[in-house]
Amino acid sequence: MDLSTPSLGLVTRDFGFGGNGAHIVIPSIVGPLLAAGLVFNRLYWRIHLVRTLGIDDLCIGLSLVREWQHHEIFVY
Repeated sequence: MDLSTPSLGLVTRDFGFGGNGAHIVIPSIVGPLLAAGLVFNRLYWRIHLVRTLGIDDLCIGLSLVREWQHHEIFVY
């Protein structure tokens, strides 16, 4: 019967990469970054091509801000 835990297991557990939620760590980081990249790309091209932003762009920008606030509440 082995009662010792390997050092790699302790390191991954202490940083939150082990356990029941290990499979959701990467998508919870990649998802908001991907969304921000897509929104900024859309806003950039709308400003350079159309020279104005519409109400839909305002809604998308505000929803991105709200998503980041929601993400900060649960991460910290």
